[in-house]
Amino acid sequence: MTDKAKPPRTVGDPTTDTTMLHVAYALCAASLLTGLSAIAGLILAYVKRRDVTSSWQASHYRWLIRTQWIWLLLMAIGGLTSIVGIGWLIIVAVSIWLVWRVAKGWMLVGQLRALPDPGAWA
Repeated sequence: MTDKAKPPRTVGDPTTDTTMLHVAYALCAASLLTGLSAIAGLILAYVKRRDVTSSWQASHYRWLIRTQWIWLLLMAIGGLTSIVGIGWLIIVAVSIWLVWRVAKGWMLVGQLRALPDPGAWA
């Protein structure tokens, strides 16, 4: 068998404060309603990322930063191409993708676990 070894699922200390991580996920989720929360979520993730470089939370901040940038880019493309109709499909698809990534990441925060591959697309 040549299975790729999966990275260990890091479990965090139960006394770890995850408040800012929850706020960052909430801002990411709220970006479906307003783009300003996406910017606020990005800023928060960039600032807090420095504080947790060697903990399980670092994978979540990387996940959130990547999610927000890709979402903003694809929403802009969707907005520009909505004139020809395909943009609406892009907007719906990227919104579903955002909901999936937020749900997946937020669930793992509740379990105090790192994301196995924060650079993944899904």
